[in-house]
Amino acid sequence: MISIIIPIYNTQQYLSECLESIIHQTYLDFEVILVNDGSKDNSKEICLDFCKKDSRFRLIEQTNSGVSAARNNGIKNSHGKYIAFVDSDDVIASDYLKVLYNAIKDCDMSNCDLSFNKMKLNTGDICIRKYSPQEVVNAYQSLSMRNLGITCSLFKKDIIDRIGLQFVVGCYVNEDTEFVLKYVANCETIAVSSYIGYFYREVGTSAMHKLTKKSLTSIDASRRIEEYLWNKSLIKRPNCFIEAGIMNYIFKSAILSDREIYEYLHSEYNIKQISKTMFKHPKFRRRAVSKCYYYLGKRLFWLFGGAGKVFYSIYLNKYQ
Repeated sequence: MISIIIPIYNTQQYLSECLESIIHQTYLDFEVILVNDGSKDNSKEICLDFCKKDSRFRLIEQTNSGVSAARNNGIKNSHGKYIAFVDSDDVIASDYLKVLYNAIKDCDMSNCDLSFNKMKLNTGDICIRKYSPQEVVNAYQSLSMRNLGITCSLFKKDIIDRIGLQFVVGCYVNEDTEFVLKYVANCETIAVSSYIGYFYREVGTSAMHKLTKKSLTSIDASRRIEEYLWNKSLIKRPNCFIEAGIMNYIFKSAILSDREIYEYLHSEYNIKQISKTMFKHPKFRRRAVSKCYYYLGKRLFWLFGGAGKVFYSIYLNKYQ
């Protein structure tokens, strides 16, 4: 059985569509664990309606504690051999579970592709390619595997339990990547398909579109990821994740004209030195941003960043 864990907080606008897409799965052996994280809208009522409609749906309520705590609560209360995560404002294709289940049979994790266009669901090649943990880590560092997140993936519950894996409560950005990469580090093989089974809805109010001090918890996540992968001998040099994360927020704070974050990062880190170490990053965009900072310096990079807002929509989709 597959346990589908859905953290929910004030998503009444999209929740019914999300849950309907689960009811219409061609793979039938699943349970849905709805974790209501203290929603103040009608999300709870929508969940109760689906629980009445389908006995495979269960509602768990908690005081507002964040998405990481909600997902941990879902894992704790799951009964399935496999774990899948779906965000409450997204939609999955009808064959989503079937494709992931068929792919994971002789692997430790399966993964499919996503789209920002709902019309592309149920398209793409189902052909499976198998990766080693090292290949997945390399793909993450080069940004060539964009869907490396907890959604689009199927996990084995016994591996999660064996390594005591949880989401870090209090981490607001990059917590999903931390979970996935720590899981990957304990796999033998990972099955990846280009089948588009997941529609990711871009919502302007999401954490990915904001910049606050909470966003910087992703740097701490990068540090934990780095230490974990270094101990597993899956990265070749220290600080590669942290450097990328810091330069990400240097660029983002300049683009968004967030002087507080920009100055804070400069007070905590040697940005000049970090930008130089990024010259050999495998992704051109990150090398380019780092070189711009290194040669322009703090003041001019800030000024040019403010003039670069027109490119920010491209950045949101490709740079992160």
